[in-house]
Amino acid sequence: MKPNFLYLTLLCSLLSVSACTDDHTGSESSDDKEFNYSMHDLPLDEQYQGPFDLGQLHDGQKLKEASGLVASQQSKNLLWTHNDSGDKARIFAIDTTGKLLLEVTLEETTNRDWEDIAIAKNLNSTSESEFYLYIGDIGDNKAQYDSIQIHRIKEPVQFDTSAISLPKAEFETYNFIYPDGPKDAETLLVDPWTLDLYIVTKREKHTYVYWAPSPQDTYFTTELIEVAEIPFVGCVGGDISPDGTKILLKDYNTIYSWKRENGESLVEAFQRQPLEMPYVPEPQGEAVGWSANGEGYFTLSESAGDVTSHLYLYQLKR
Repeated sequence: MKPNFLYLTLLCSLLSVSACTDDHTGSESSDDKEFNYSMHDLPLDEQYQGPFDLGQLHDGQKLKEASGLVASQQSKNLLWTHNDSGDKARIFAIDTTGKLLLEVTLEETTNRDWEDIAIAKNLNSTSESEFYLYIGDIGDNKAQYDSIQIHRIKEPVQFDTSAISLPKAEFETYNFIYPDGPKDAETLLVDPWTLDLYIVTKREKHTYVYWAPSPQDTYFTTELIEVAEIPFVGCVGGDISPDGTKILLKDYNTIYSWKRENGESLVEAFQRQPLEMPYVPEPQGEAVGWSANGEGYFTLSESAGDVTSHLYLYQLKR
């Protein structure tokens, strides 16, 4: 173990103990991680309907491999997305017709394998309109990287140009390692109640959930804490609703939803069998995100062959 990891291991241990004893909404424990339910023959959540085709991505040349998706909480009808591995270190703002509005480049960093994006309000700010985007460089198909990164930027809200660049001083990068070796993951969740981070794995025998308690450290490399195991494999995307009460996870064929009670942790919610959400599989469909009001969810896929990416909406029945 590297010397600076010792401090982080002790810190994580203390945080874990604190999570079990303090009155901290959303805190996690590594206890009771096993789940006594099946993901087969799930009841369908019939409150939602769709898909509704909102439009083809207008700039498919720049956005060919959409891998993450999240709705802005400040700008109406605006979504954030990005490509996965091989692209520049950039994210895109699109509207709900698929039109590209803004390209944001993060300077002095790379897109090793960006797989998901999330949003949360800054709970430490007195401002009602200070939100941050979290970009997960968490993909690792061959489980070969010693660490993973999550970048955090303040969400741009007013822009009269089609492209901006953020110098390194204007965003933060958190570095993490897994306690049991490298993993491939494509799902990043941020708890809006606590700002805790969760990374959900893809390729193990089951889906594993790892936790990084808030506040996250930009100086040290932090060891993640395994907190949950869910009996399915191949998780490629997910999101938590803006009010924190609903959780989505998806594989290539199915979207699952867990309801979260007030004051309940994600792990407690994951202990219940989920519902299956309406979903028509897309070619290489990896991106899912709740709408800004939490009354629907969007999906977006990569372009595959002659099939172009479309933005779809599933929403509550009226």
